[in-house]
This record gives sequence, structure tokens and C-alpha cells, in this order.
Amino acid sequence: MTRATAILVCTAVLSCGTGCLHLDVPRDFLVVSSWTDAFEVPPAAHIAAVAADEAQLRVSSFRDDWDGNLDYWYQALEHDLVDRRGYTLLQRADRQDAKGLSGREMVFSVTHAGISKKYLVCVFDAGQRIRVVELTAAAEVFDRHLEAVQAAIATLR
Repeated sequence: MTRATAILVCTAVLSCGTGCLHLDVPRDFLVVSSWTDAFEVPPAAHIAAVAADEAQLRVSSFRDDWDGNLDYWYQALEHDLVDRRGYTLLQRADRQDAKGLSGREMVFSVTHAGISKKYLVCVFDAGQRIRVVELTAAAEVFDRHLEAVQAAIATLR
């Protein structure tokens, strides 16, 4: 291994320590994808999990190139989902992650291909990174997972 390669590997491992993503995934979900791009600064990360009843849970962390604050991201999501995609906003809530960082959650309903679905999105502004937790499923399936996913949001770090 060349010295340059060793330095790159060490840098990637060390930077992951400040940017890797963790969530205590609810027990009904199986993690099907998890990755960190340690070469992006700050590191990007993604977790995807599914339940046997087809509920989908996604957690993402990505660089905030727009330097938006929490209000910006919250309003942008609401505008896109309600005004552009026709979702109905059902509820809002404030959340905190495992480190006490404030986030905002919204739950929506939408009918797609004749199926009533619900969608939760919770966004956190972690300075240079935006963290997003999403749950989507058919409405009756969604309701069975909502409480466990909201509890898991408190473990996000």
C-alpha cells in the first residue's frame, strides 16, 4: 500500500466517525441497504429497511449545499409535497435525535394507484449535513409502525 493510499484510508475512517449515520431500526424492519460515502465531506450516508408488510423506512444524511436552516428544509418539503404533489398534511411534531438536536416531523396521506398511503418525513439540520427519516406504507400498515419509528427517531445519531 502506498503512503497516499494509506492516508486516504485513514482519512476516510476518521471522517466517518463524525459523519456516519446510526438509527436503532425497529425490530419489525430488516436493513437491506446501508452505506457511507466517507470521501464526501461531510460524509453522506443512507440506511434502507423494509418490513414483511411492505412498509419502507429510509434514513439519509447528505451535505447541505444550499446552507438552509431547519425552517427552510421544513417549508421546502411541505411545499413540494402539498402544493406540487397533492399530499394532505395530517400532523406535525417536533422531535429530537439522540444528541438533543431539534428536528421537525410531518405525516401526510396520499392516494397513489388507488391505494391510500401515508408518508412520514422528519428532517434535522445538523449544520453542514441534513438528516432525513422517512416511513412510507399503505395507510393501515403505516399506522402499525408509526409509534416504533417515532421512538427510533430519538436514537438517530
